Amino acid sequence: MPLKAAGYFWQLTLQVISMDPQKTTYHHTYSDWETVIGDEKQTDFLPRVKIKKWNNEVNLSIGLKDLNGVHTVEADIISYETSSTKAVFYPVHTSKPLDNSKIR
Repeated sequence: MPLKAAGYFWQLTLQVISMDPQKTTYHHTYSDWETVIGDEKQTDFLPRVKIKKWNNEVNLSIGLKDLNGVHTVEADIISYETSSTKAVFYPVHTSKPLDNSKIR
């Protein structure tokens, strides 16, 4: 799932995005990894991606500081846009499995 924001580029591989009932947090689970788009503790959508492992024992969270935007969802593409910044979260389709042996 590429995320391009403020001139930086990250790529995470996701297969399916599922939405919570409030439609402000989007989840994907792969093996013992979980990826969250949004913030699980907030009622409004926030432009963040969080990668968790071992039931959130360790995690990496990346987000935007500019929180005066609007988020939209079209199919499996999540967008967040302000007057000066745009973040787009979308799946990357690949047949290559994640190699957990390289990450400890």
